[in-house]
Amino acid sequence: MVLQKKKILLLLIMILSLILLVVFLMHANFPYNMVTKLSPFALLVIILLTIISSLINGYRTTFFGKVYNIHIPFKDSYALAVSTSVTNFILPGQSGAVLRAYYLKKNYGFSYPYFLSTIGATFIVRFLII
Repeated sequence: MVLQKKKILLLLIMILSLILLVVFLMHANFPYNMVTKLSPFALLVIILLTIISSLINGYRTTFFGKVYNIHIPFKDSYALAVSTSVTNFILPGQSGAVLRAYYLKKNYGFSYPYFLSTIGATFIVRFLII
């Protein structure tokens, strides 16, 4: 029963995120013609890179869950990564991170200090790579 509620909540968050994205794109001054000028190969590369990025972010959530002895299924992690990206695209700041923190706390008991430490670790790794 609890698992069903989690799935329904995640589905509702994803649907709401998609609706907000559509509303944003309808009202934003977005240069749609720019997309039509891309070659099919370039568009395919962009789509593949976006999917790979979401897969990596999903794996990162699963990995950090294991560090704190919390099992987060990859399917949930991936869906959460996509929802976070869409939310960050629509809303200002790191709104997607707030959504992710809330979801992980509510559904997996992932504490906010642990969550903040994962964000800090990610920024340190990114800094060292760049």
